[in-house]
Amino acid sequence: MNNPKDALIAYEHCIDLVLANKEKVYDSDWSALLRSAMDVNKSYPWKYSNLLYGTRAEKMSDKIATLKQMGINYLFSFYARQGWTTTTLGGSPYGCLIGEGNTYILAWAINDDVFMQAFNACDTYKPVKMNDKKLYDLMKNHMENITKEKIGAMIMKYRDIIPVYHFEFYLKSEPVQQDPVDIWDFRTMQQNISTDEFKFVKQITVDKGNKIYQANIKTHFAQLFLRVRDDEKKYYDTINSGTERARVGKFD
Repeated sequence: MNNPKDALIAYEHCIDLVLANKEKVYDSDWSALLRSAMDVNKSYPWKYSNLLYGTRAEKMSDKIATLKQMGINYLFSFYARQGWTTTTLGGSPYGCLIGEGNTYILAWAINDDVFMQAFNACDTYKPVKMNDKKLYDLMKNHMENITKEKIGAMIMKYRDIIPVYHFEFYLKSEPVQQDPVDIWDFRTMQQNISTDEFKFVKQITVDKGNKIYQANIKTHFAQLFLRVRDDEKKYYDTINSGTERARVGKFD
């Protein structure tokens, strides 16, 4: 408390023990530590306040404006709703509660790569390079078509438990919102259907269902959507991985 320099040395030693699973620290201990750091370091308490309460430093609208100023025109955002619940980042210690807003992912293409970064009302997460050349190609060469293509809806029974994705594309002109996209719209009628669901969809034939599926899957927007679904999981896995978590709390 009285000697911040020695405290930092002790902290570095202790955090290494925690990251090596040789010590266990509970949330209450972290909170007490960070509050003490805020009290001691009057010159920049915000550093520890952000660690304690989560940072809201970078807003998605600001990031979009910055990317636009850099001349990047291949970018879009999306969020998913599952029934009345917005999907949230797994394992986030400061994740927003239900009702506090959506968790958006912003994706942009630059220098032959695609980056993704998550934002919500409570937190700003780190950007991650996705190493997805196919998604980069779709964004760079087919963005205009993607914003205009429509996906055919397929009948389903349990609409409130299937994630529905909302997309917004940021072109040179005004933002373009796509109609909400249901995961169901990219499944053939033969795939993973329960007996109850099949009874419900008998009002349309299996053949018609496949025609809708085939029409959807041929669009560039469908190709982008399916890659986004895979990359979304990769993004969450990356920011919640042990490698990334090991960097939390380290003063580089």
